[in-house]
Parts: sequence; structure tokens; C-alpha cells
Amino acid sequence: MLKYLKDGILIKIEDYEKNILDLKENIEKNFFDVETDFLLERKNKKYYKDIYNILNEKGHFLYLIKDITPQIIYKKVQIIEKKIHSGQKIEIDGDVILLGDLNIGAELIATGSVFIFGKAKGFIHAGSKGNNKAIVVANEINLNHIKIANIMAKYPKIREVSVPEKISLNNNKIEVERLNENEFKKLLEKSGEKIEEKKSFFRFVFNKKRV
Repeated sequence: MLKYLKDGILIKIEDYEKNILDLKENIEKNFFDVETDFLLERKNKKYYKDIYNILNEKGHFLYLIKDITPQIIYKKVQIIEKKIHSGQKIEIDGDVILLGDLNIGAELIATGSVFIFGKAKGFIHAGSKGNNKAIVVANEINLNHIKIANIMAKYPKIREVSVPEKISLNNNKIEVERLNENEFKKLLEKSGEKIEEKKSFFRFVFNKKRV
């Protein structure tokens, strides 16, 4: 299992054979950028050599780190500044802001809300531990299914015009509503992130030609 951290991608070993097979498949398909930093906890040191050989063949790096707990791994708001490729699964404790695309076949799971400044095409699960107040907001959404808390639904068919949308639960039913730029910014502010730091990105997002 892979978990995205500030300093790299943590390789969590739960079922060694399965986890190593999944890692090898992802690496061979070049799902990660060149020279990506991977992290391995010291309690899994016995697997270091095998994992190092898999990563080294594709030019990636592996570092041993102290054993860590979820409280240390995650911040209240986690920012991911890259695309999440098909076959990748990222789990976050708290809210997550993705500055990039969630590609088809990728999964993004968060105990809090999910904000995507890009195209949302993969699988999204917000409020994964039962938080029915969690929401999903994305600049452009093209999903098959969406899940919030314990409720999963098929996403409405693709809109003719792509606009930012908010997905939330209302009486245990998933609802979708269109947003304008100011509404989009306000929702991000509620997640605790300083909007001023992302002004240039907002201008890019909302000035794109819609088709």
C-alpha cells in the first residue's frame, strides 16, 4: 500500500507478497515521475533490499525512516501537487487538495473532504470513516461513481460544459451542484488553506477555455 507524504511516498507493508507485486506493477508501468523518493519504515527493514532493487531499476530512490503513526504522517490539510495516475491509490487522514488530475483508474480516499484543481476521472471516496459532512469539489468532473461516507452513487452523465461542481450528501442522497469561482474559493478557505498562495493557479483554472 502506498501513502503520499510530504517527503515522499510511504510504502506500507501489510501483505508483503501482494504489496510488492502491486509496487512492481506500478513501477514497470511508469506511474511515477523520474527519481521519485520512496520511504520505508525501519520495522520493515528486512524488505529493503528487494524494494530497493525494484525502484532502482527505474531510477527511483528508497529511504529508511523511523516508524511513524498516522498522527505524524498527516496534516489536517494535505496538498498533493502532481497527477495521480491509473493504478495508484492514495489515502489521506483529513482534507486533501489535489493540484493536478485524478486519472481514470486512480483512487483518492480521504477521511475529510476532497478538493481537486484539475480533472477528476478516477474513483473518489470522501469521508471514508463515516463523515457524512465531507464534500467533493472539482474543477472538471468525469466520474463513473462517487462515494461519500457510506453512500455510493453513479455520477450523472458528462455535462456539455465543464464547470466546477460540489458533491455532498443530503438525507443520505448524493447531490451535485454547480459552482462559480467565488463559491469554489470559499469552500477551499474552509479547509484551512490560505487562498492568497494559490491566486495564480485559480486564474489558470478559471480562465481555461470550456468546451
